[in-house]
Amino acid sequence: LQNVKTIEFQIIPEAAQQSIALETGEVDIINGMSANAVKRFEDNSEFIVESVLGNNVKTIMFNCNEASACSDVRVRQAICYAIDNESAMQGVLDGAGEAAFMFGNETSTDVSTDWNDGTYYPQDLDKAKELLKEAGYENGLTLKLLTYTGESESDLANIVYSFLDKIGIKVEILQYEEALVRTYRRDFTTFDMLIEQRNAAGTYIVTNWYEKLSKTTWDDGLNYCGIADDELESMMDTAYDVNTHTEKNVKAVSDYINDNAYAYSMFSGYNFTVHNDIVKESCLDLDYWLIPGCC
Repeated sequence: LQNVKTIEFQIIPEAAQQSIALETGEVDIINGMSANAVKRFEDNSEFIVESVLGNNVKTIMFNCNEASACSDVRVRQAICYAIDNESAMQGVLDGAGEAAFMFGNETSTDVSTDWNDGTYYPQDLDKAKELLKEAGYENGLTLKLLTYTGESESDLANIVYSFLDKIGIKVEILQYEEALVRTYRRDFTTFDMLIEQRNAAGTYIVTNWYEKLSKTTWDDGLNYCGIADDELESMMDTAYDVNTHTEKNVKAVSDYINDNAYAYSMFSGYNFTVHNDIVKESCLDLDYWLIPGCC
Protein backbone atom coordinates (compact mmCIF):
# COMPACT_ATOMS: atom_id res chain seq x y z
CA LEU A 1 0.00 0.00 0.00
CA GLN A 2 1.35 3.40 -0.98
CA ASN A 3 -0.92 5.80 0.89
CA VAL A 4 -2.06 4.05 4.09
CA LYS A 5 -0.73 1.45 6.53
CA THR A 6 -3.89 -0.63 6.78
CA ILE A 7 -7.34 -0.80 5.20
CA GLU A 8 -10.24 -2.09 7.28
CA PHE A 9 -13.45 -3.32 5.62
CA GLN A 10 -16.84 -3.23 7.29
CA ILE A 11 -20.00 -4.85 5.93
CA ILE A 12 -22.98 -2.61 6.69
CA PRO A 13 -26.01 -3.73 4.66
CA GLU A 14 -28.54 -1.21 6.00
CA ALA A 15 -28.52 2.16 4.21
CA ALA A 16 -29.36 4.11 7.37
CA GLN A 17 -26.51 2.49 9.30
CA GLN A 18 -24.11 3.22 6.43
CA SER A 19 -24.91 6.92 6.66
CA ILE A 20 -24.49 6.96 10.42
CA ALA A 21 -21.15 5.17 10.17
CA LEU A 22 -19.88 7.76 7.69
CA GLU A 23 -21.16 10.72 9.71
CA THR A 24 -19.63 9.47 12.97
CA GLY A 25 -16.26 8.67 11.39
CA GLU A 26 -16.62 4.94 11.89
CA VAL A 27 -15.87 4.59 8.16
CA ASP A 28 -14.21 7.00 5.75
CA ILE A 29 -15.73 5.93 2.44
CA ILE A 30 -18.82 4.07 1.21
CA ASN A 31 -19.28 2.79 -2.32
CA GLY A 32 -22.68 1.96 -3.81
CA MET A 33 -24.70 4.21 -1.53
CA SER A 34 -28.33 4.61 -2.57
CA ALA A 35 -29.56 7.79 -4.22
CA ASN A 36 -31.86 8.55 -1.29
CA ALA A 37 -29.08 8.10 1.27
CA VAL A 38 -26.73 10.32 -0.73
CA LYS A 39 -29.04 13.34 -0.43
CA ARG A 40 -28.07 14.00 3.19
CA PHE A 41 -24.41 14.40 2.17
CA GLU A 42 -24.77 16.48 -1.01
CA ASP A 43 -24.84 19.87 0.76
CA ASN A 44 -22.45 18.91 3.54
CA SER A 45 -18.99 20.43 3.01
CA GLU A 46 -17.41 17.75 5.19
CA PHE A 47 -18.17 15.06 2.62
CA ILE A 48 -17.55 14.53 -1.06
CA VAL A 49 -20.14 12.83 -3.26
CA GLU A 50 -18.90 11.25 -6.48
CA SER A 51 -21.22 9.77 -9.10
CA VAL A 52 -20.75 7.87 -12.32
CA LEU A 53 -23.24 6.21 -14.64
CA GLY A 54 -23.45 2.55 -13.66
CA ASN A 55 -23.08 -0.34 -16.07
CA ASN A 56 -26.25 -2.14 -14.96
CA VAL A 57 -29.03 -1.46 -17.44
CA LYS A 58 -32.64 -2.33 -16.61
CA THR A 59 -33.77 -4.21 -19.71
CA ILE A 60 -36.76 -6.15 -20.97
CA MET A 61 -35.62 -9.32 -22.71
CA PHE A 62 -38.33 -10.65 -25.02
CA ASN A 63 -39.28 -14.28 -25.46
CA CYS A 64 -39.17 -14.52 -29.25
CA ASN A 65 -39.79 -18.25 -29.28
CA GLU A 66 -42.88 -19.49 -31.13
CA ALA A 67 -44.38 -20.40 -27.73
CA SER A 68 -44.93 -16.68 -27.00
CA ALA A 69 -47.03 -13.94 -28.59
CA CYS A 70 -43.81 -11.92 -28.46
CA SER A 71 -42.53 -14.07 -31.32
CA ASP A 72 -44.24 -11.42 -33.48
CA VAL A 73 -41.88 -8.47 -33.87
CA ARG A 74 -44.88 -6.13 -34.07
CA VAL A 75 -45.92 -7.11 -30.55
CA ARG A 76 -42.39 -6.49 -29.28
CA GLN A 77 -42.20 -3.13 -31.03
CA ALA A 78 -45.61 -2.15 -29.66
CA ILE A 79 -44.37 -2.83 -26.13
CA CYS A 80 -41.29 -0.70 -26.73
CA TYR A 81 -43.37 2.19 -28.06
CA ALA A 82 -45.71 1.96 -25.08
CA ILE A 83 -42.97 2.56 -22.49
CA ASP A 84 -41.54 5.95 -21.58
CA ASN A 85 -38.10 4.98 -20.30
CA GLU A 86 -37.40 8.45 -18.87
CA SER A 87 -40.56 8.22 -16.75
CA ALA A 88 -39.65 4.66 -15.75
CA MET A 89 -36.25 5.87 -14.57
CA GLN A 90 -37.84 8.71 -12.60
CA GLY A 91 -40.31 6.31 -11.00
CA VAL A 92 -37.72 3.76 -9.91
CA LEU A 93 -34.63 5.90 -9.28
CA ASP A 94 -36.18 9.29 -8.54
CA GLY A 95 -34.09 10.82 -11.32
CA ALA A 96 -30.75 9.33 -10.22
CA GLY A 97 -29.94 7.79 -13.58
CA GLU A 98 -30.17 8.14 -17.35
CA ALA A 99 -32.63 6.79 -19.89
CA ALA A 100 -31.26 4.24 -22.35
CA PHE A 101 -30.85 4.82 -26.08
CA MET A 102 -29.81 1.27 -27.07
CA PHE A 103 -29.47 -2.27 -25.75
CA GLY A 104 -26.72 -1.47 -23.24
CA ASN A 105 -25.22 1.92 -22.47
CA GLU A 106 -22.21 4.12 -23.08
CA THR A 107 -20.09 2.64 -20.28
CA SER A 108 -18.78 0.26 -22.96
CA THR A 109 -15.86 1.90 -24.69
CA ASP A 110 -17.07 1.26 -28.23
CA VAL A 111 -20.46 2.93 -27.77
CA SER A 112 -20.85 6.53 -28.87
CA THR A 113 -23.27 8.95 -27.25
CA ASP A 114 -23.81 10.30 -30.78
CA TRP A 115 -26.13 7.31 -31.22
CA ASN A 116 -28.53 8.99 -28.80
CA ASP A 117 -30.52 10.73 -31.53
CA GLY A 118 -34.01 10.35 -30.09
CA THR A 119 -35.05 7.47 -32.37
CA TYR A 120 -34.89 4.70 -29.75
CA TYR A 121 -38.59 3.92 -29.44
CA PRO A 122 -39.93 7.28 -28.23
CA GLN A 123 -43.24 6.71 -26.49
CA ASP A 124 -46.05 6.62 -29.07
CA LEU A 125 -49.23 4.93 -27.82
CA ASP A 126 -51.09 5.34 -31.11
CA LYS A 127 -48.27 3.63 -33.01
CA ALA A 128 -48.17 0.87 -30.39
CA LYS A 129 -51.90 0.22 -30.76
CA GLU A 130 -51.61 0.16 -34.55
CA LEU A 131 -48.82 -2.41 -34.37
CA LEU A 132 -50.94 -4.61 -32.10
CA LYS A 133 -53.83 -4.31 -34.54
CA GLU A 134 -51.58 -5.37 -37.43
CA ALA A 135 -50.46 -8.35 -35.36
CA GLY A 136 -54.07 -9.42 -34.82
CA TYR A 137 -54.44 -8.17 -31.25
CA GLU A 138 -56.77 -5.24 -31.74
CA ASN A 139 -58.73 -6.33 -28.67
CA GLY A 140 -55.60 -6.73 -26.59
CA LEU A 141 -53.83 -9.71 -25.05
CA THR A 142 -52.33 -10.96 -21.81
CA LEU A 143 -48.58 -11.42 -21.35
CA LYS A 144 -46.50 -12.86 -18.52
CA LEU A 145 -43.71 -10.70 -17.12
CA LEU A 146 -40.96 -12.60 -15.28
CA THR A 147 -38.80 -10.68 -12.82
CA TYR A 148 -36.79 -10.97 -9.64
CA THR A 149 -37.85 -10.21 -6.07
CA GLY A 150 -36.89 -6.84 -4.65
CA GLU A 151 -38.40 -3.41 -4.12
CA SER A 152 -36.99 -1.78 -7.26
CA GLU A 153 -37.94 -4.84 -9.33
CA SER A 154 -41.50 -4.62 -8.03
CA ASP A 155 -41.62 -0.90 -8.76
CA LEU A 156 -40.41 -1.36 -12.32
CA ALA A 157 -42.72 -4.32 -13.00
CA ASN A 158 -45.70 -2.26 -11.89
CA ILE A 159 -44.60 0.69 -14.03
CA VAL A 160 -44.35 -1.59 -17.08
CA TYR A 161 -47.78 -2.98 -16.17
CA SER A 162 -49.21 0.54 -16.16
CA PHE A 163 -47.68 1.50 -19.52
CA LEU A 164 -48.82 -1.67 -21.28
CA ASP A 165 -52.32 -1.39 -19.86
CA LYS A 166 -52.69 1.83 -21.87
CA ILE A 167 -52.43 -0.10 -25.14
CA GLY A 168 -54.63 -3.00 -24.12
CA ILE A 169 -51.98 -5.44 -22.90
CA LYS A 170 -52.73 -7.04 -19.56
CA VAL A 171 -49.62 -8.12 -17.67
CA GLU A 172 -49.35 -11.01 -15.26
CA ILE A 173 -46.33 -10.32 -13.05
CA LEU A 174 -44.33 -13.41 -12.04
CA GLN A 175 -41.82 -12.47 -9.35
CA TYR A 176 -39.37 -15.07 -8.01
CA GLU A 177 -36.05 -15.45 -6.27
CA GLU A 178 -33.03 -15.43 -8.57
CA ALA A 179 -32.58 -19.22 -8.61
CA LEU A 180 -36.11 -19.78 -9.88
CA VAL A 181 -35.86 -17.00 -12.46
CA ARG A 182 -32.70 -18.61 -13.83
CA THR A 183 -34.64 -21.87 -14.20
CA TYR A 184 -37.77 -20.41 -15.76
CA ARG A 185 -35.96 -18.14 -18.20
CA ARG A 186 -34.86 -21.18 -20.22
CA ASP A 187 -38.39 -22.57 -20.35
CA PHE A 188 -39.93 -20.46 -23.10
CA THR A 189 -43.44 -21.67 -22.31
CA THR A 190 -43.51 -19.93 -18.91
CA PHE A 191 -43.08 -16.24 -19.74
CA ASP A 192 -43.23 -13.60 -22.49
CA MET A 193 -40.98 -10.87 -21.10
CA LEU A 194 -38.15 -10.86 -18.56
CA ILE A 195 -36.83 -7.82 -16.74
CA GLU A 196 -33.08 -8.19 -16.48
CA GLN A 197 -30.30 -5.97 -15.21
CA ARG A 198 -27.76 -6.07 -18.01
CA ASN A 199 -24.12 -5.44 -17.22
CA ALA A 200 -22.89 -3.21 -20.06
CA ALA A 201 -19.30 -2.65 -19.01
CA GLY A 202 -16.18 -4.01 -20.60
CA THR A 203 -14.03 -3.12 -23.55
CA TYR A 204 -16.59 -4.18 -26.15
CA ILE A 205 -20.38 -3.94 -26.00
CA VAL A 206 -20.38 -6.83 -28.47
CA THR A 207 -19.13 -9.10 -25.68
CA ASN A 208 -22.28 -8.35 -23.73
CA TRP A 209 -24.48 -8.85 -26.78
CA TYR A 210 -22.89 -12.23 -27.38
CA GLU A 211 -23.77 -13.40 -23.89
CA LYS A 212 -27.49 -12.90 -24.44
CA LEU A 213 -28.04 -13.05 -28.19
CA SER A 214 -25.61 -15.66 -29.48
CA LYS A 215 -27.01 -19.11 -30.23
CA THR A 216 -23.74 -20.61 -28.97
CA THR A 217 -24.15 -19.57 -25.33
CA TRP A 218 -26.51 -22.43 -24.42
CA ASP A 219 -26.40 -26.08 -25.39
CA ASP A 220 -29.84 -26.03 -27.03
CA GLY A 221 -28.65 -23.65 -29.76
CA LEU A 222 -31.14 -20.95 -28.77
CA ASN A 223 -30.19 -17.52 -27.53
CA TYR A 224 -31.63 -15.69 -24.53
CA CYS A 225 -34.72 -14.83 -26.59
CA GLY A 226 -35.35 -18.46 -27.49
CA ILE A 227 -34.31 -18.25 -31.13
CA ALA A 228 -31.26 -18.57 -33.37
CA ASP A 229 -30.64 -15.60 -35.66
CA ASP A 230 -27.86 -16.46 -38.10
CA GLU A 231 -27.76 -12.95 -39.58
CA LEU A 232 -27.29 -11.42 -36.15
CA GLU A 233 -24.64 -14.02 -35.35
CA SER A 234 -22.67 -13.06 -38.46
CA MET A 235 -22.97 -9.35 -37.71
CA MET A 236 -21.73 -9.85 -34.15
CA ASP A 237 -18.79 -11.92 -35.41
CA THR A 238 -17.81 -9.08 -37.75
CA ALA A 239 -18.17 -6.41 -35.08
CA TYR A 240 -16.17 -8.41 -32.56
CA ASP A 241 -13.27 -9.32 -34.85
CA VAL A 242 -10.29 -7.06 -34.11
CA ASN A 243 -9.82 -6.42 -37.84
CA THR A 244 -13.40 -5.30 -38.43
CA HIS A 245 -14.30 -3.86 -35.03
CA THR A 246 -15.35 -0.42 -36.26
CA GLU A 247 -17.97 1.99 -34.99
CA LYS A 248 -19.93 1.42 -38.21
CA ASN A 249 -20.09 -2.34 -37.68
CA VAL A 250 -20.91 -2.07 -33.98
CA LYS A 251 -23.64 0.47 -34.69
CA ALA A 252 -25.05 -1.86 -37.38
CA VAL A 253 -25.48 -4.60 -34.77
CA SER A 254 -27.10 -2.16 -32.35
CA ASP A 255 -29.55 -1.00 -35.04
CA TYR A 256 -30.38 -4.60 -35.96
CA ILE A 257 -31.14 -5.49 -32.34
CA ASN A 258 -33.26 -2.35 -31.96
CA ASP A 259 -35.18 -2.89 -35.22
CA ASN A 260 -36.00 -6.47 -34.26
CA ALA A 261 -36.78 -5.47 -30.68
CA TYR A 262 -35.08 -8.50 -29.20
CA ALA A 263 -34.45 -6.45 -26.06
CA TYR A 264 -35.51 -3.06 -24.77
CA SER A 265 -33.19 -1.27 -22.36
CA MET A 266 -34.91 1.32 -20.19
CA PHE A 267 -32.38 3.03 -17.94
CA SER A 268 -29.19 2.87 -15.88
CA GLY A 269 -28.66 4.25 -12.40
CA TYR A 270 -25.78 6.30 -11.08
CA ASN A 271 -23.22 4.64 -8.83
CA PHE A 272 -22.53 6.84 -5.80
CA THR A 273 -19.41 6.93 -3.67
CA VAL A 274 -19.34 9.17 -0.60
CA HIS A 275 -16.25 9.89 1.49
CA ASN A 276 -14.79 12.37 3.97
CA ASP A 277 -11.73 14.54 3.32
CA ILE A 278 -9.33 11.85 4.56
CA VAL A 279 -9.94 10.16 1.20
CA LYS A 280 -8.96 12.50 -1.60
CA GLU A 281 -10.54 10.62 -4.50
CA SER A 282 -12.14 7.25 -5.13
CA CYS A 283 -10.88 4.78 -7.71
CA LEU A 284 -13.23 2.19 -9.25
CA ASP A 285 -12.76 -0.83 -11.50
CA LEU A 286 -14.85 -1.63 -14.58
CA ASP A 287 -17.60 -3.09 -12.39
CA TYR A 288 -17.58 0.03 -10.19
CA TRP A 289 -16.10 -1.69 -7.16
CA LEU A 290 -13.61 0.31 -5.11
CA ILE A 291 -9.91 -0.32 -5.68
CA PRO A 292 -8.88 0.40 -2.07
CA GLY A 293 -5.15 0.94 -2.56
CA CYS A 294 -5.81 3.55 -5.23
CA CYS A 295 -8.11 5.76 -3.13
